[in-house]
Amino acid sequence: MIAGMQAGKKVAKMTQQRREQSRRQAGGQPLEIPLELEVQSYQRMEFLQKDLVGRKFRTWLLLGSLALFVVSYMQVFSPERLAIFMAALILHEGGHLLAMGLFGYQDTALLFLPFLGALATARKDDATLTQKFWISLAGPLPGLILGIGCLAIAAPTQTTGWLLEASWILISLNLFNLLPIYPLDGGQIADLLIFSRHPYIGVIFKMVGVALLGLLGLVQPMMFVFAGLIALGIPNSFRVAKITVKLRSELRQVCSQKDATQQDTLRTILHHLKQLGHGTLPFAQRYTLTKTLLMSHRELHAKRRTRLALSLLYCGSLLGGIFGTLQAVLPNWTGLLAQAAQVSNQMEEHNAEQQRLIETATVAIQANPNDSEAYQQRAQAYLRLQNTEAALADFDQVVRLNPKDIQPLMIRASYRAMTQDYQGAVQDYDRILELQPKNVDAYQNRASYRMLCNNYQGALADYNTAIQLAPMNYSLYLDRAYMRQELKDFKGVIADANTVIRLEPNQPDAYALRSEARRQIGETQAADLDQQKADQLYEVWQVE
Repeated sequence: MIAGMQAGKKVAKMTQQRREQSRRQAGGQPLEIPLELEVQSYQRMEFLQKDLVGRKFRTWLLLGSLALFVVSYMQVFSPERLAIFMAALILHEGGHLLAMGLFGYQDTALLFLPFLGALATARKDDATLTQKFWISLAGPLPGLILGIGCLAIAAPTQTTGWLLEASWILISLNLFNLLPIYPLDGGQIADLLIFSRHPYIGVIFKMVGVALLGLLGLVQPMMFVFAGLIALGIPNSFRVAKITVKLRSELRQVCSQKDATQQDTLRTILHHLKQLGHGTLPFAQRYTLTKTLLMSHRELHAKRRTRLALSLLYCGSLLGGIFGTLQAVLPNWTGLLAQAAQVSNQMEEHNAEQQRLIETATVAIQANPNDSEAYQQRAQAYLRLQNTEAALADFDQVVRLNPKDIQPLMIRASYRAMTQDYQGAVQDYDRILELQPKNVDAYQNRASYRMLCNNYQGALADYNTAIQLAPMNYSLYLDRAYMRQELKDFKGVIADANTVIRLEPNQPDAYALRSEARRQIGETQAADLDQQKADQLYEVWQVE
């Protein structure tokens, strides 16, 4: 491995020495390196890159990264959950590695990333778009299918054991990876099938991926590092896109020749790099740029029918994963959708019926502007359509036509409360009490609206008057206790709660109010006893 790295450095150093020598010979101006020498340098570096990292080193790298990965997640997952998560990751990356092996990739390796996941790597210089597609899909698809199968078994039994845990980990990990977000597997597939033909849009797609990863970083900070690494490659992606657009026609002409070879393509790329002003870049950058352009050219060369078929397969896998998960969790989800559609139709029919009632009432009002019943019917129809303002306007007419009737005033007060016009509701109850000075319900309702207007003294006066008129109505004492709690009159709360308990011994709210009030004045032991009694009575109410 060390020898290979040294040889690679030697190639770069020799190229730089030739450049410096040429510059000296030209009096400080660099001479152009012959194209054939550039081709030989690239091929030499390709040869040295083979098995640059030895098998033994890759094994130690796997074990070391695995140890760091386990340590990073020990504080996040329980041992059982961590074991399931690691098994899901190995299955996912194992799918990538298996596909790589089937397509003849070399130097395969698996690397765990602390706080993130894992990464499968390999090398093949002449990989086709179809091979890259299947390698990307081979990671998430098997785990997703397995997860949906496990969920279909576990969900109906309502089990909470390891099977349900494993199914959700498998689904969430692999379905997330199938999303078209770069650099996830789905994002790489989208980049291969769609954006490789449109390089500039592909750069924007990668920038969107970086932004989304940045948003995920708000939840998982390590995503910021991941997003940063991808962002560092954006300038080079833009450079490749710019060159690809300019080279596209030339490369097509080369490939159209019957006796064209890969070396001809390489020579064309290196020649145009010089013409475009990239010949003075350091050798390492020129090598990386050339390699990326070669790979981009192979992806661009794929047929449209192939792209379309693979795109349909990817979309089917993603949508199948989503709907398969729904089917496993909610086997009757289609029935729920049908019910939702039925409810929607019923709502439309209901709205249409209310609209007909409004039209009928409007005709009656036009015929007789003093038809109180028609105004009332139209107001109720408006209210069912949630048009409170129109309903309130009609009840203004009902009140005008029935000045001595308290029922329209009470209804209008409730309508005003719906629009948060609590002061208007209070005014309606003022009028009601002018008509019926001993109406207990009117005092109680006006008190509640006065509280909403922060008029606690007026509300207290209304409760006191209502209690004088109906001293055995425990709900009046209970309402006054709640109001006194807002005023922090804890002794008054206790007095009213005592009265409620005397009139209605099984009223849990009274015990709860008295408990809180007693706690506020330091009677902790008595407060605990009241709370226990309240809890017992609440349980009885729930059973009943």
